[in-house]
Amino acid sequence: MKQAMIAVSLVAVFGAAQAQSSVDQTLSIVSENGVNRTTTSGTNGQLADQASTSGIDFLGQAFQTGATVKSSSGAGALTAATLASFSGAGSVQASSAVNQYDNLTLHTGNDGEALTVRYSFAVTGATQLALDKFSMESGVAGFSAWTAVQQFGSAVSVIGATTQMAYDGSSYTDLVGDTPSASLSRIYTVETLLHAGEATFFSMSLYSATALNTYYLDGTSGRGGSLLNQSLYWGGISSVTRADGTAVSFTVSSDSGVDYARSFIPVVPAVPEPSSVLLMLAGVAALAGVARRRVSGAA
Repeated sequence: MKQAMIAVSLVAVFGAAQAQSSVDQTLSIVSENGVNRTTTSGTNGQLADQASTSGIDFLGQAFQTGATVKSSSGAGALTAATLASFSGAGSVQASSAVNQYDNLTLHTGNDGEALTVRYSFAVTGATQLALDKFSMESGVAGFSAWTAVQQFGSAVSVIGATTQMAYDGSSYTDLVGDTPSASLSRIYTVETLLHAGEATFFSMSLYSATALNTYYLDGTSGRGGSLLNQSLYWGGISSVTRADGTAVSFTVSSDSGVDYARSFIPVVPAVPEPSSVLLMLAGVAALAGVARRRVSGAA
């Protein structure tokens, strides 16, 4: 029987003509058993949400769930993170998505000529799943997933991973595209074809999600999500060549006014400050600890 579920979703839509100033964002939380929730929204496309719920299941056992979702967007840079925990028959889901759109035009002084553009982007991502109590019941205990999508001209790159965990603690990971592992920090170099003087669609999207105790089993507990911020950064344009391979000088303009010729990849790899990670982990650990104490007291 389903006892409690939290679904936390966060979406930030990065407007093409508003890349430096405005982000449209929506949040929603749905629970079958009531929810305690706090919501904060900051500047520069920063958004955070958290929720928790607790109660007694039909067997008289205590259950508790908690989730934290974070997201941020800025010119050429996106981050998204989810973190969740459960104890008892509680089930929890959390997701975060950020999208950036723009139109870029390369100028070479010879409009219409075919160009090969070499550019780069960086992805940092990390997932983790863990059960504190195992069960021999069959079925998927939970999953943690992230996906990064980058499109410019004729090139579309999809990077990501989904890790699933069974109730006995075993797990496996599906990798998308040229993704070496579920946790990575890597720069990708891509070539795309376009024409000088023509506006070319540009987008970056980042998605993070986790779901725990999908079968609502009693007597188990665990945690999962992205413990480090999953991030997607535009790395700039390194070269532009004609069809015959000769290099050509160029400038770049965009609807938003952002200079995409340059890189937005941080000098230091994109990881949150240690204090931020510790605060997130401490919050989830506290929720799990309270739930375990309640279960012990009800047994």
